[in-house]
Amino acid sequence: NDYAGSEDEDGPDPYAEEPVQLDPCVYCGRKFKPDVLKRHVEKKVCQKTRRKFSVKRVEEKVKKDKRSDRRYQAIKKQKKEKPKWKKDREALREAMRQGRLIKKALKEGKDLRDLPPMPSQPVEDDRTPCPH
Repeated sequence: NDYAGSEDEDGPDPYAEEPVQLDPCVYCGRKFKPDVLKRHVEKKVCQKTRRKFSVKRVEEKVKKDKRSDRRYQAIKKQKKEKPKWKKDREALREAMRQGRLIKKALKEGKDLRDLPPMPSQPVEDDRTPCPH
């Protein structure tokens, strides 16, 4: 027989599992190998009681975290400024909107002075001065 896993001159398959004796825990009834069962019982893993989940406890913790975090949030709000790309995008959209209004007014034959004034936005100077 030349099939993998078959017994030949090498002897029995080294990966074959041997039957394992499992003993039940006297406290929880789960089954373990004898050496593992000893550790399980010594450390009293199954005898520990879990605390009951309390929504109030979680809510109190969240409130406490929010109170301590308020100072950080206030600083964050002060520093919160729109990124340059977002400002540029808004300016472009506003210019396109004004362009459509002008085009519509010209098509209808209206005077351009009757249109609402275009909102002026301060242009941010992001140039770096030359050190020379």
